[in-house]
Amino acid sequence: MSTPATPSTASPFPGWLVTFLRNLFTLLERVAPRLGARIFYRLLTRPRRRATPASARNLMIRSRRRVLTVNGAPVVAYSWGEGYRTALVLHGWESRAAHFAGLIDALVNAGYRVVALDAPAHGASGGRESHLPAFWAALDAVIAADGEPHIIIGHSLGGAVAALHVSHLPADRSMPLLVSIAAPRAPRTWFDLAARFLGVGPRLMTAFYARLASLFPWEVDDLDLRRHRPHGTIMVVHDSDDPVVPVAAGRELAAIWGADRYLETDGAGHYRIIHEPRVHAAILEFVVEHCPPAPVSTRAALHSATL
Repeated sequence: MSTPATPSTASPFPGWLVTFLRNLFTLLERVAPRLGARIFYRLLTRPRRRATPASARNLMIRSRRRVLTVNGAPVVAYSWGEGYRTALVLHGWESRAAHFAGLIDALVNAGYRVVALDAPAHGASGGRESHLPAFWAALDAVIAADGEPHIIIGHSLGGAVAALHVSHLPADRSMPLLVSIAAPRAPRTWFDLAARFLGVGPRLMTAFYARLASLFPWEVDDLDLRRHRPHGTIMVVHDSDDPVVPVAAGRELAAIWGADRYLETDGAGHYRIIHEPRVHAAILEFVVEHCPPAPVSTRAALHSATL
């Protein structure tokens, strides 16, 4: 599941609408908490679509597109490059694959093949509703069609879903390298932040969690990343000034997971962090060190063939 983009410090809604919603939820807390829960759920699962940045248009034109059907809706996947190793990137809430353009270019130029997708109700993919299970189902569908990648890189909600995917792989198999950027620790934390921001009371939240239990075959706390240990090699990236997912989340997850590298930036915030060249360089350095674009034997063969 997920929440509005920035429930803690920056509203995704205009001020007048925030005031209206707070007054509405105050009223519904008293007279109709189940109705309030349905409205709150809708607010948290209807993302705004973001346009492709002008700087990413050429990259998207060069992509190879593939359309999959996931839970009855089209999910668009993209790929670039012809490298021996594949890196899969997964965007966050109210984002899209094109927002990873700088990192995708860096990976392709380093010799990797890159796969990305627009999650349900994001980018060019279909649907109006999205949440963590929808992201996860889309990721699983792309991997089923394309094969397990050697590297998975996710930002925000995408980072959480990437970590959950890797943690649920059989321990006796080869693990993809995981790079988790600004991932939230737990859905409940996000829901409660959104509830405080919008003035949602305890009766309404009880009805909201009951609604989740009726819609999904899991308990909300089962998706707490602190309860899962991704296997394999891990890098965690977080910014000290992140106003959406506090840096404490990144520090805690890096410690619990035993991350092989923790990178803490300063001044990149929550969204700009995936556009920062210094972050691209650090991720690329980590990826090349632990999962080079071609195995040693393949690189040696390629070198011999050019002599």
